[in-house]
Amino acid sequence: MRHVIFSLNEYVMLCYGYSRLHPNNVIGVRSFGDQFMCASLVEACSKYVQKYFVDVARSEEFLSLEQKDVVEILSNDELHVSSEEQVVIQLSVALYLDLWTIIRLYHYCVIC
Repeated sequence: MRHVIFSLNEYVMLCYGYSRLHPNNVIGVRSFGDQFMCASLVEACSKYVQKYFVDVARSEEFLSLEQKDVVEILSNDELHVSSEEQVVIQLSVALYLDLWTIIRLYHYCVIC
């Protein structure tokens, strides 16, 4: 069984070459790599998120992360931001969008 997982990891690496990472897909690719125990893909995605945090934080995938995942990303000392203010702004935007989602859901429930 371990041989099958190893072969699958090789396949994953071929399909999701590191050069195909983008702020809009890196969170999903990391999750995919984590599911199939592909440590090198997870590591590559984590480094990408660190390097391009500001762009990744604007993506839909980032906004859908669970709190523990956001905390894990933000607690990394290798996060590339010009100031801590950038992190606060990105989180404020995420909270604002989340608030609007809750308000829309409430209005939908009232209408139905």
